[in-house]
Amino acid sequence: MLCNSLTLREVNRKSKAEMTLPAQASNNVEYALILVLVAVVVIAALTIMGPLIANVFSTVNQSLTLPENGFVPAGLQVARALIRL
Repeated sequence: MLCNSLTLREVNRKSKAEMTLPAQASNNVEYALILVLVAVVVIAALTIMGPLIANVFSTVNQSLTLPENGFVPAGLQVARALIRL
């Protein structure tokens, strides 16, 4: 009788080990679907908000004036280069 119970325990352990792999795979699939959903939402938000953000940067760029001596600070040059992209 003892041999049968040990055999059943071994079978039970093996079946649990085999069951964890599909569970992990399904969790990975769920995480991938969530990641895809977040990416779609971010892309949609940037597509909608993109022109508004570009308008803000353009307004800021136009409101920046050069100093009297014509010297353009490096930060301003970088900002203008980024806006042109």
